[in-house]
Amino acid sequence: MDPAFQALWEHIRQRTRFQVEADSAKLIEESIEAVNGMLPVHPSRATSKPPL
Repeated sequence: MDPAFQALWEHIRQRTRFQVEADSAKLIEESIEAVNGMLPVHPSRATSKPPL
């Protein structure tokens, strides 16, 4: 980040308020689609080789 912006942010961040609006149903639907599109995760397996 730009140092000038960081200095400004440090000065105003305590007085800054944020408001976020989200469509929960759409967020849930898109999250489900994203999770379903992920590669499967398989449990790890430990294997060993017999001593030489």
